[in-house]
Amino acid sequence: MPSSGGGAPLVVDFGQMQDAIAHMASYEREVTSCLEDIDRTMASLRQSWHGEASDAQAQAQAQWREGAEQMREALSQLQKIAQTARSNYSDAVTKNSEMWDD
Repeated sequence: MPSSGGGAPLVVDFGQMQDAIAHMASYEREVTSCLEDIDRTMASLRQSWHGEASDAQAQAQAQWREGAEQMREALSQLQKIAQTARSNYSDAVTKNSEMWDD
């Protein structure tokens, strides 16, 4: 069995990797939906809410939204990395099996 560099064998659980990828995708959809709901609610509220408090809330929401978008983008990148890793490990297992079957 291949070593992970520390002497311990490297074990990849494809099911767990796929579950993590699916969980990331689900969470990304939930975050996107939540952001859309907040935007709709705040847009409706701002129609009747004016003054300094409204302006301060709009600025705070813009900063929060920017941070949430950065988090969503990072999660999306992590999901792509995990998908690539899963594919690479799967391909390696297939190639190794083919070598031993010949």
